[in-house]
Amino acid sequence: MASTAGETNSTNSTNFVETEIAEGIWKYCSFVLIGVGTVGNVLAIFVLLRKNMRSSTTMFYLTVLAFADIVVLYTGLLRYWVKYVFEHDLRAVTTASCRVHLFLVYFSLDAAVWTMVVVTIDRAIFVCWPFRAKTFCTLRNARFVLAALIVVLGLVNVHFLWMIDIIVTDTGVVDCEVQATLTGRQYWYAKVFHPWLDFCMFSFLPFSLMLVCNCLIIRQMALSRRRLAAHAKRQEEKATNVEIPTASNSRRISRKSRRLPRYCSSVTVTLLTVNMVFLLSTSPIVVFLLGHDKWYDHGSAHARAVLGLIWAIVNMLQYLNNAIHFFLYCLTGPKFRRELVLLLRRKNKVDIIVEQSTTLEIYHTNTPGR
Repeated sequence: MASTAGETNSTNSTNFVETEIAEGIWKYCSFVLIGVGTVGNVLAIFVLLRKNMRSSTTMFYLTVLAFADIVVLYTGLLRYWVKYVFEHDLRAVTTASCRVHLFLVYFSLDAAVWTMVVVTIDRAIFVCWPFRAKTFCTLRNARFVLAALIVVLGLVNVHFLWMIDIIVTDTGVVDCEVQATLTGRQYWYAKVFHPWLDFCMFSFLPFSLMLVCNCLIIRQMALSRRRLAAHAKRQEEKATNVEIPTASNSRRISRKSRRLPRYCSSVTVTLLTVNMVFLLSTSPIVVFLLGHDKWYDHGSAHARAVLGLIWAIVNMLQYLNNAIHFFLYCLTGPKFRRELVLLLRRKNKVDIIVEQSTTLEIYHTNTPGR
């Protein structure tokens, strides 16, 4: 969705300070996000694939999300970085690169978004209907859902593989656009229907579904806390009727009543945080794309330079969402942090063992025999 609109902003109005700032954002912020996102997502994959993590459907979806985030960064954001640093557009090399790149960008963005949707639905079922979750929230069903997503999103974006071509505008800009020879239904689909379909697939439906699921999850968590607090209170009252309450006994019951909901909701809190960051980071680019054509067509040269700067900023916010999931997991997931520490400690131990064995081997080799 965010791959073609605003492209012309960077080629006009080059004499304004907003244009220079936008170019700096594309050059330096893109490089930082690609580096941070690559390291973070690779580490997230290693942690999520550990034995204690990979048995959960939530962790399975988060692993898929990490792979999708890497593809998004290296198809969408890397192209912009190369374009502004080396002045070479990877998309406009050949007609084939134009079509395949557009397909991969749209497909990977949709895949990342809908992976968050299905993991949110999965978590909502687990929290709100835990007994049904044993039937529906299984790894087998998760793999089936993932396969269905790949097929559906591929069909939604498959028209890029033959309806797009390289064109040269009046200003000499080389860009990927819908073929001028398209007519009838194909032209209507590419120019009229697909933009609205893409808006629904990337923004409206995911936003709506995640909002509803998050509301259900938060409501159920609040009810669970009330029930646990009421249960703890009844247990405390029952204990006062059986034995003389002591300060240590009361503190033990209070700690137990607080610890249980916190432990049960840690994964849910992680998921809610990921959803909120997605909503906050992608909303600006959605609003921008809705009004871009009107603002650009009726804007002055300076207004177009400002639009170019805004385009760079909203893109950085969007790709920020694909680069920081690892840090959100570390911040909100105690189990994820423990597994990460164990992974890093294991690596250190392996390095120490290899170093010791190498030292001993050198010592025995250099020691004269009898």
